Amino acid sequence: MLKITVEETQGRVVRLALEGKLANAWVAELEAVWERLMKEGETPAAIRIDLRGLDYVSPQGKQLLSKLSHAGAHLIAGDCMTKAIVQQILGGLAAMLFLFAGVAHGQDSATMKLTLQDAVKLSLKQNPEVILANLNVDTSVQDKKLARSALLPQVGVGVSDKLTRANVETAFGQRIPGFPQHIGPFYTLETGVSGSVPLFDLTLWRRYQSSKEDVSGSQAGEKTTREQATLLVVSQYLGAQRAAADVKAAQSRVDLAQALYNQAADLLKAGAGTRIDS
Repeated sequence: MLKITVEETQGRVVRLALEGKLANAWVAELEAVWERLMKEGETPAAIRIDLRGLDYVSPQGKQLLSKLSHAGAHLIAGDCMTKAIVQQILGGLAAMLFLFAGVAHGQDSATMKLTLQDAVKLSLKQNPEVILANLNVDTSVQDKKLARSALLPQVGVGVSDKLTRANVETAFGQRIPGFPQHIGPFYTLETGVSGSVPLFDLTLWRRYQSSKEDVSGSQAGEKTTREQATLLVVSQYLGAQRAAADVKAAQSRVDLAQALYNQAADLLKAGAGTRIDS
């Protein structure tokens, strides 16, 4: 049994709370509720589907949740089961992006065939989270260099020029016979090199130590992100391979059943078999 609670805010549906088992006929019931909401003009991206009350989800239910998530709905997970389902759904969407990256738009486009190694390389190259983690590492490395530069000797070069013109009577308090009232202007150019060496600054040293730890933390985060992306792609890739193998196995069973049926029919026509065999 499945209980579906529709919560509204200001006349708009904001949450669908699911409680019980999402299986069998209740999958169609949830889909009917969703289609009714869409006909009423609700926005899929504004609807949150709360899965925290579910204790079982059938494969058909997972397919429906994946469809709703792809349409724009936001899935809310609670326990380990619902979190795994949401991760599987979101991972499936990500894997679709990876597997079909580079495929041209249109009906005549061909699907790109990827090996497991190619899929992993493509995901690490184009995954936004991996790219962001790499940028964080580069930023922390540059911050470390800036913090270290404050501990190194500082050298500066300065250049200045000055134009001087003086009044003799103002400088000496009276006019000097035989000398002009003004002297100058004189042009003066000054250049010099200055330097400083920090002997001990605890604040700068602590800042440098903090920047080193930031680099280690960002590198660890980047490694974790890459491992998660790799794990996701590998699991989805192997899942796709397993699904393809299941399809081939089912097709082989269908072919075997058809061959047995044809053999029984031929025996019946030849009078060497009974209708029970067919």
